[in-house]
Amino acid sequence: MKKWFIFITSLLLLSACSQPPHFDSPIYSGEALTIGIVGEPPNVREKNISFIPLSMEDVLKKNFQNVDALLIHKRYLKEAAKPPYADIYLQSPVPFVFIESEKVYLVFVDRE
Repeated sequence: MKKWFIFITSLLLLSACSQPPHFDSPIYSGEALTIGIVGEPPNVREKNISFIPLSMEDVLKKNFQNVDALLIHKRYLKEAAKPPYADIYLQSPVPFVFIESEKVYLVFVDRE
């Protein structure tokens, strides 16, 4: 009997841990957003969010004035952390988001 109890308890614990996490966020219903993105644009549910593909060269030339925010994918973070970009991030009225960065934002705004 004790073995069955341990077996069933273990089975329940394992099945509870194997389910993928589910995050149910509310749908954004505010004003339309135009987001610049360096990398692949994500799939979103919202119809009022559009993505404009950009390159790191566009960031360097400050060709992002018509966006509400700018996302930089993990693949481009090494380039994004180079000194020429630091002042751009600091002086820009547009917020930058460094996707999947394991470093704090200071790495990107340090001129050295």
